[in-house]
Amino acid sequence: TLDSAGALHVVYIRPANNPQLPSGVYYRLSSNGGQLWENVVAIVESPYFRTMASSLAHVNIASNGAGTVIAAWDDPQLKRSFYAQSSDAGKTFGDPIKLAAADAVQNDSVEQARFFALSSGQFLRLWQAGGSCVLYQQQSDDTIQQWSVPLRVLSDLGGCPQDIRATSMSDNQLFADIQLAGNTSSRQLTVWDGQTWLPPQSPRVS
Repeated sequence: TLDSAGALHVVYIRPANNPQLPSGVYYRLSSNGGQLWENVVAIVESPYFRTMASSLAHVNIASNGAGTVIAAWDDPQLKRSFYAQSSDAGKTFGDPIKLAAADAVQNDSVEQARFFALSSGQFLRLWQAGGSCVLYQQQSDDTIQQWSVPLRVLSDLGGCPQDIRATSMSDNQLFADIQLAGNTSSRQLTVWDGQTWLPPQSPRVS
């Protein structure tokens, strides 16, 4: 991801395993447009990443350009989402945190978590419940320590989201391009206006 300060952030899963670089989730940062990259940072190490299929390697990175970076991934053993937060622009990350649903969500399983930075410096996170296509959303406060109650969103997509790419706009808005599973040409475009998601629309290309 490219943040508002112009820094490039990359998170990836390394399946290969050796004493110097065990299999796990890794992070790298470039502050000059990709010409130079900082040393690799290990966020979490686990031998279970060695056998993970690439189709299950759900990783996500978000930065608000003000020092907070959040990396998310799915644990291959527990099959649920974790995330780790950095408050020093990616130099170090805290311990992995299991993303747990609140009591309002019947199924506590959380997978394919995605974090997006808002123009205010806050974050929006989307995740799928119980391996289903059902999406829930939470928004952070200014401290990025507290999150709102989970709210079911985008129930009118007409399919299961496979990839969600979002661009931050002013007034805490996001422009989202959502690719649906099973059909690479099936996409939905929508906007988070700071309060709600606008009805998704399928672009027509001729």
